[in-house]
Amino acid sequence: MSASWSRPRGQIIPLFSIGCVALLGAIALGVDVAVMYFNWEGMQKAVDAAALAGANLLPEQPNAAQATATTIALSNGLLATEVNAVVSADDETITVSASRNVPYFFGRALGLSLIAPDNPAPGVTGLLAPDGIDTGKVVKYMRDRLGVSVQGGQDQMKGKLLRIGHMGNLAPFDMLVAVSALEMGLKYVGMEVRMGAGVAAVQALLARNI
Repeated sequence: MSASWSRPRGQIIPLFSIGCVALLGAIALGVDVAVMYFNWEGMQKAVDAAALAGANLLPEQPNAAQATATTIALSNGLLATEVNAVVSADDETITVSASRNVPYFFGRALGLSLIAPDNPAPGVTGLLAPDGIDTGKVVKYMRDRLGVSVQGGQDQMKGKLLRIGHMGNLAPFDMLVAVSALEMGLKYVGMEVRMGAGVAAVQALLARNI
């Protein structure tokens, strides 16, 4: 992600360059992707504020602009190793970028594995259940008994796969509900699940931003 601001001829003109956060590592549950989103949102706000603060010092003080942008980014929750502020050669534009590694927690806590660890999809996450666990029964239990909708696998993956969508607006409560329901669904079909492990993982990660 990045944000750019310029100040030509004494006026501040925002030049946004918003990219994706470099979120590395495996992601094992739809809520893990939701956590990626919350990290992205917070980091984007931080780089926007940093770029605007730095732009106020351009073009007269490029070095101070770079230092100020970095300071503002750090004050908004970024680490020094996560942020990079660069002033253009003509001293008219400053670009602030940030990246963060976000490991997965919840799928691992529940004993599930990601179907495509090297190519996670932005709209849905596929999870493989251990042998002997019928994911179709998990889907039905979550839908009919708990009111939480996820999807199973098709064709050769029927009964083996869980698909959790994560498009649109997501909130911390959505993550807690999804993980809690999944724990209960897995327990219902006979999987050995340490109840509350996934929920606790969600809470622990969200607590970092409190």
